[in-house]
Amino acid sequence: VYNLQENPHYTKDWSQTERRHQHKWATLVAQQKYRIEEISMDEFANAYTKSIVAKKFGTELLLLTKRKHAAANTHIVLYGVRDMANQAIIAGTAVIYSPTHKGSTCESRFMLPSARSTHAMTGLMDHWFAESQKRGITFLVFMYFWYPGAPKKWRGFSEFKSHFCQHYVAYPPELTRFVRGRLF
Repeated sequence: VYNLQENPHYTKDWSQTERRHQHKWATLVAQQKYRIEEISMDEFANAYTKSIVAKKFGTELLLLTKRKHAAANTHIVLYGVRDMANQAIIAGTAVIYSPTHKGSTCESRFMLPSARSTHAMTGLMDHWFAESQKRGITFLVFMYFWYPGAPKKWRGFSEFKSHFCQHYVAYPPELTRFVRGRLF
């Protein structure tokens, strides 16, 4: 969890590596090589299926994002990084904003192999932080960190997210039970 109200100059809390990557990303944007913009679900899905994430983990997260977007698309914004040379989306993320709870979370991040050297994911994180500030969001919630016993595939994503997030909150496992066919 990151509190934007307590830390309005959020980049100073980022790791030195991510601050350096953010500076390189800003240079590429200033040279008009890349741009972050809202994209449609079709563009998002098309790029996601070509991504490193889809090849490594499959498209289950994409299907979940599609269902969430269909159910509450006023609170879900799909951001994509557009390569201005060929107009292709090379990275993206789905951001969920909750104006009621003044919170936001970032899901379904992906990157195409062509985006590896662009620092596009750091650019998307910076965009999420900045846009959340504009919307009056207080808390940015980073989800799904690796823990002992979790799939080893999560480690890389967790390490990347840890460069931006300073406070870890561990939730106990969710307890559910079925009573007469209903979930409680």
